Amino acid sequence: MIEIPTPYGGRNRIKLTPIQYFLGFLGMAFFIGCLFLYGFEFKHLSNTFEGKSLVIRSLIAGAIIGTVIAYFFARKLTDTLDQFKMYTFFVILSIVFAPLFGSLSNRWLTSSPKEKVEVELETQEAYIKSRFGNVRSKRDGIFLFFYKDKKLERVKTKRTLFPDSKKGDFVTINLQKGFWGYDVFYED
Repeated sequence: MIEIPTPYGGRNRIKLTPIQYFLGFLGMAFFIGCLFLYGFEFKHLSNTFEGKSLVIRSLIAGAIIGTVIAYFFARKLTDTLDQFKMYTFFVILSIVFAPLFGSLSNRWLTSSPKEKVEVELETQEAYIKSRFGNVRSKRDGIFLFFYKDKKLERVKTKRTLFPDSKKGDFVTINLQKGFWGYDVFYED
């Protein structure tokens, strides 16, 4: 067996307590859980009206919240490099997950009921998101285009919602006013 010498024989490594291991495990589980939530939340974020505005506002709020959190963690540090690392970590982490929490809070914290809104149908088109090109008779969903408040909007659905309707017909869709004021489309 080949031994690789380590500086000082490893005697100055950091020894963690069981609670520190547990907190590290919880932090990693939270991080991985947020990544999974992001994957499921994209569907709802794409069906949120003015979703781009929601994302931008969430990014700004995330940067501010990350800066405040970093201030509380970095204020006791004396080394400027360590302070910079702390600020960088918290600000970037907050910015990365801010759109997720913005969209989730918009949907989950709302108290307004779903309502039926009449809109003017433009078109319903199938879309394919296969990485392997177009496959005959395969579709992943429907893009529903309609005019709401004289503005052309697009949402994704799993199936054709209005099979007998044509362009210019007025149809009823389900919307819910979100906590932050952004309307969310629901298929059922």
